[in-house]
Amino acid sequence: YYNYRKKYYSDVPIIWSHGAVFGGNENNGVITVTPLENDFYQHDINAYDDDINEIVSSQGLIGIEMDERINGIKVGGNSMFFGNIKRVVELAAKQNPYPANASSWDNVCLGTDFDGIINPAEDYNTYQKMNDIYDYLTININAFISSKPNLRPNDLALGTEKIVQKIMFQNVYNFLNKCYLKTNSVNPNT
Repeated sequence: YYNYRKKYYSDVPIIWSHGAVFGGNENNGVITVTPLENDFYQHDINAYDDDINEIVSSQGLIGIEMDERINGIKVGGNSMFFGNIKRVVELAAKQNPYPANASSWDNVCLGTDFDGIINPAEDYNTYQKMNDIYDYLTININAFISSKPNLRPNDLALGTEKIVQKIMFQNVYNFLNKCYLKTNSVNPNT
């Protein structure tokens, strides 16, 4: 698929509307996973690192699903939801070349799948819990940034509030404007 896309549709971004991270790669049936990545749901329904790299390099979008099983959430917990977001951002930060004004946070968003989810994350099982998701992301992103991760300087300079807004709304809004409406990105709050 990726070779075909590059040959015939190289300017079309890839969308992974709702899924999660595999936490490794597959090459000719051989799966490579490091011990630190064992908490991800390692099923081929999820995106391999190579998939994530292709999506990011296409300036596409990855929606992290709110299904407990798919994103590796243990029963009653939610730690892997942010783990999936973090993995996408860390892989995006390693992309080279990367658009000058882009951020590693630009390619990830909520892919809630509330309309067809099989096993919703207990704490965030309906759209009515979006404020709770906002709070959860704020806490986790703040802690992640405070840990001084190996990201690009402009990734860290965005600040927690802007990053949460990007994940919850702005990235999808910008993507739709850029790819479907062909307008410049605008801030809907102005």
